[in-house]
Amino acid sequence: MKILNDNNINYILKTSYNHTEEKPRLHLFLPLLKPIKSTKNYKYNFDVIHKKYFSKYACDTNVNNPTRWIYTSHSDSLRYAYSFDKRDTVA
Repeated sequence: MKILNDNNINYILKTSYNHTEEKPRLHLFLPLLKPIKSTKNYKYNFDVIHKKYFSKYACDTNVNNPTRWIYTSHSDSLRYAYSFDKRDTVA
C-alpha cells in the first residue's frame, strides 16, 4: 500500500484465495481513466503499471490473462484496503 499511497493512486486491494501472512497474495484493482477494451490494451496497461510501480515484485503469470476470474478468499483470511481520496496519477 505504501507504493500506492506514495504515488497518490486510488486503489482497492484484496487478499486472494491462497493468501497467507507468510506468503501474501493480493488482487489490486486500479480505477483507470479509460475503459480497457482489448487484451492487447490490457497487457499494455499492465506492463506500464508493473514496470513503473511494481518492478521489484513478482506477479502471478495469470495476471497477464484478463479473462481470469477473481475467486473469493477464505472468510478468516479476507482483508480489504482501499483509497479513493487520491488525485489519480495513473492514466
